[in-house]
Amino acid sequence: YYSYSCGYYSTCTSYNPISASSISVLGGQLTVYSSYGLGGSSTTYGIGNWNLSNIVYSYVASNGSTPAAFTVNTGAGNLTLGSTVGASQSLLSVALTSTAKISLNGSVSTLLSQTYTGPTVLNSAVSLATTNNSSNLTGVTTNTNNNISFTSTLNSADATTRNLTVATGFKNITFTGAVGGSQGLGNISLTSTGTTTFSAAVSASQLVQNATSGTTAINGASINTTGDVQTYNNNVTLGADTALTATTATFNGTVSGAYYLAITGNAVFGNATADRVSLTGTNKYLTVSGTTTINTDQMTTSGYQTYSGVVTLGAGTTLTTTNNNITFGSTLNSDVSNRSFAVSAGSGTLRFSGAVGSNYALGATTINAGVVIADSTFSTVGITGITTTTNLTGTQTYTGAVTIGAASSFIASNSNITFSSTLNSASTAQALTVTAGTGTVQFAGAVGYLNALGISNITGGTITFSDAFYSTGTTTITGNTVQTTTAKVFSVISSASLTINADAITVGAALTGSAGGTLTIQPRTASTTMGVGTSAAGTLSLDDTELGYINGKFGSLILGSTSGTALITVDYASPFIYTQPLTIRSSSTGSVTASDTLNTGTNGLTISSGAVTTNNLAEIISGNLSITGTAISLNNNVTTS
Repeated sequence: YYSYSCGYYSTCTSYNPISASSISVLGGQLTVYSSYGLGGSSTTYGIGNWNLSNIVYSYVASNGSTPAAFTVNTGAGNLTLGSTVGASQSLLSVALTSTAKISLNGSVSTLLSQTYTGPTVLNSAVSLATTNNSSNLTGVTTNTNNNISFTSTLNSADATTRNLTVATGFKNITFTGAVGGSQGLGNISLTSTGTTTFSAAVSASQLVQNATSGTTAINGASINTTGDVQTYNNNVTLGADTALTATTATFNGTVSGAYYLAITGNAVFGNATADRVSLTGTNKYLTVSGTTTINTDQMTTSGYQTYSGVVTLGAGTTLTTTNNNITFGSTLNSDVSNRSFAVSAGSGTLRFSGAVGSNYALGATTINAGVVIADSTFSTVGITGITTTTNLTGTQTYTGAVTIGAASSFIASNSNITFSSTLNSASTAQALTVTAGTGTVQFAGAVGYLNALGISNITGGTITFSDAFYSTGTTTITGNTVQTTTAKVFSVISSASLTINADAITVGAALTGSAGGTLTIQPRTASTTMGVGTSAAGTLSLDDTELGYINGKFGSLILGSTSGTALITVDYASPFIYTQPLTIRSSSTGSVTASDTLNTGTNGLTISSGAVTTNNLAEIISGNLSITGTAISLNNNVTTS
């Protein structure tokens, strides 16, 4: 057995097994042949196991065509690689063990695995690589183990951050202990199409997973790259509740796990629609403090989702929670195309704190949530359906201007729907459906003033129009109480008809239409009485002023319902003449009583009911006249032309 001590820049070469209490290579080169070993069998590949203390290796490389293994265990002594390992020709493998400290001063290249067992520090930028190339490897199974693993902590040696590059091809990279916990690393660059695992916290300047396949497993709760990016080009799995801090965290694969993900900084999810986010477990949330770009088609969490910054949709996407809130703290826009947008939040609240679609409007939009709140403008160009499912409390509130670019519906389960600003079609007239059950519907701003609505169906308990209303399509309004405001026109034109089904009505200004349309005002409830004229009794009442607002504005006027079972009374404060054809109607079990003259001039008059009565003060003056009833009693003059 021999002991060698090599001087600087000299070469120590042995063809025999060596065992020594200390081996020092202080700047020279230790050349290892695979057919012989140091302290090992001559039949093993590599140099065997060195169980020595405080060993410093300056330069280690394989020699010849057959690589050697390099295994060192210093126990409680420090172990330092003073320069590169396998630079001229890769070693077979490297296994370094020290319970004190392993110091790396240069890069390490092997064909097979690298294992660093014990606290490890970087004294310089270090590149670790397993080549997955066994063309010159004799007697060893190809690519059996090309993993690189750190079983304890990994830090820079001092306050100077050191870069780390690790590449294993299709094999695994494992960080078991904290990375950069006491002295942060610089840029971490990883390439593994196998599994890269972080089992503890990471602190570095930058972290990039270059591989576009494989998995990055984040099991250590936090990764902090405060001054720079984190980029994951393969799939990410979460093995613990996770907090990421970066200027931008980019995920170009899927993100999954039964844990929450909290991102401080900007976030990019996906570079393809299949790069989905799925956080299961119980109430596991997703939060992003900065801007968010969503390029995937599904973002699913069991807990809430909060996007504090600007959100841009780069793909049509669906956001899903399990009865938890989704909050947009700033604007939400499509990128340059009108992206479809869907939300399924169960009983959770969906809140848009910033403008929606103000730069690039959303495409087809489908929302199902407990409550919907839009604090600013809301614009879509695709078919839109917004439904709140929580009975009685599932309100919808749109504080800013709403613009619809396609047929749109707003549906609440017996809860209020409020439009606090304007509501318009984007350009051409678009259909609108608003359904609130027993809830109130409030239009505080002008509707269709810039671009009129198309076919419109509005249903609620109390329906209030506080400003003008414009539609070019058939419009139906159904409410217990319907109110239009003073001095603001309510207009349904282009030969379209307007039907108001109400048990009480207040007409504050003209209801205008066109000659081809019909205005119908009828009870919502069959048993509701109707009064026509200021002096007429009835729950659904139109006084003389209100009759003036509706008279002559459409091609024809219908008062009453074919299913009505109650009394319709006609009695004005002053004589009144209708300037379009008039129909007064109820079912065969209802009745019509005129206590004042029914005068349509030369226009037709049709009365259809059960009992029809005109008293001795009520004449009939009309063009064509048709009266149908089970009992007809006319007690004054009838004049037709």
